[in-house]
Amino acid sequence: MTSKATCLSCRHCPLELLPESDAKITFYRCPTCYRHFAQLPGRSLTEKWGGSLSLVLYGTIFSQKPQADAWRIASMFRNRESREQLARIVADIRQELAYPSQPVRDIHGQSASEEDLRAFLTLVADLLTEEVKEDAVVQTLKGHTSWVRCLAFRPDGQILASGSIDGSIKLWDPSHGHLLHTLTGHVGGVFALVWSPSGGLLVSGGQDSAIKLWDPQSGKLLRALEGHGNGVRALALSTDGQTLVSASIDQTVRPWDLQTGRQKPSFIDHPSPLYSVAMSPDHQIIASGDEVGVIRLWHAHTRKLLRTLRDHSGKVLSLIMVNDRQFSISSTMLMSGSADRTMKWWGADDGRLISTFTGHAGPVRSVAFHPTWQTVISSSEDKTIKEWNLYGAQETIRTLPGHAGPVYSLAISPDSRFIASGSLSIKIWGKKR
Repeated sequence: MTSKATCLSCRHCPLELLPESDAKITFYRCPTCYRHFAQLPGRSLTEKWGGSLSLVLYGTIFSQKPQADAWRIASMFRNRESREQLARIVADIRQELAYPSQPVRDIHGQSASEEDLRAFLTLVADLLTEEVKEDAVVQTLKGHTSWVRCLAFRPDGQILASGSIDGSIKLWDPSHGHLLHTLTGHVGGVFALVWSPSGGLLVSGGQDSAIKLWDPQSGKLLRALEGHGNGVRALALSTDGQTLVSASIDQTVRPWDLQTGRQKPSFIDHPSPLYSVAMSPDHQIIASGDEVGVIRLWHAHTRKLLRTLRDHSGKVLSLIMVNDRQFSISSTMLMSGSADRTMKWWGADDGRLISTFTGHAGPVRSVAFHPTWQTVISSSEDKTIKEWNLYGAQETIRTLPGHAGPVYSLAISPDSRFIASGSLSIKIWGKKR
């Protein structure tokens, strides 16, 4: 929002009012020279510390978890600023750290020690320095002979599993691009993959209506779970590794005891074929998405229908559920990707539609939550991967356009270093070194 204040450097350029402003202090930014300014009530506009240090330190609550504080501040900048502006912020911080002009404790009366504040500024600068680097393809994995429809990182991030229309599952070393194993056993395409929490078990679902359990070390098939009457399109596993949930074209969602391989007593009937399923991290809610754009929320234990969400106009192709205390709107976030080219953010607690994300030119095939930056990544048949800001303006932070065909699958490594995307080949995205 443009203010009446003008830049002290450009003179006549109106300053933008920044969202960090409150009754105690107002922050501004010049849209031309990118300088930052602050103004206390009844005082003149100042450019103390070039603005960046003030924005980093003002309002920061220093706790016993400085790493978490630094991630929060870095995330605010990273999800709002261009790479050019991030570079300026890093330069401001590095300049002050290298050539101190006066104690940083002077910034708005900080009570923390000078040593702690400088260590904190260093941590923020280090985090933002990585984000200034361009996103790049660090590995391209080739071996499948048809579309890669699902991807899943092992919980330790050391192995990436991929499933394809060619009927095979491949296990890769994502850091070096080496193929470790090829698992065969499905008749028809593989559409879903999940790892057990320990990483000692890989579960797959395919067009042949089968769910298969694999030993990833030996590549051997351990067991097949039978019960669906048509292709299995999606799988979700409880965080304790006990309950597997599957969704199928046969219009059912079926819960399984993963330890015994037995189907649990009750399953959920739908009026339409199903393409997506998710389970909340607290194991209380199951979400299922169908062919006509309807999402249904079920109680995970009683199978009672809780809510029906009808705002999509095409197949619901992907669902994720996330619990995070940062979501003040809802303790459980539900994100959906659809053939109608949109993503939607819902509050799973009350079924309220919070935001609709538009920008893809094709069906949204996969969505994933980026826990480090509190953002959502999506892939589409428009050949792109996009990252979206959840807070403030729901807009694209970056677009990765490297695929030559539809991007059907997506996964984020547990340490957030890599994004894997699947088309005819698999690309591993990271930061240029």
